[in-house]
Amino acid sequence: MARIPVMVKRQLAIEARQLDRLHALSEATRVPAAVYIREGIDRVLALAETQMDTLEALAEARAGRTVELSDPELAEWESTGVLPASVEARRPP
Repeated sequence: MARIPVMVKRQLAIEARQLDRLHALSEATRVPAAVYIREGIDRVLALAETQMDTLEALAEARAGRTVELSDPELAEWESTGVLPASVEARRPP
């Protein structure tokens, strides 16, 4: 079954200069301003997610919860996106 997107209306506080530029872009491209706002939010969330992943990895390393990977294990992880079972077995709790 397809998911129907839920649209939520929110007020947004932006500077007059930002609003002017957004309206100019929207008019020039005939793309609604809301599309650009949603794309901007998606970009910020993706960046924040990457930063949070990095901070989480650093915390794990500081706590000593890391595992050394051999070259074949690293290659398997890079190609599949899943840690090999041999690595999972060595992961500290």
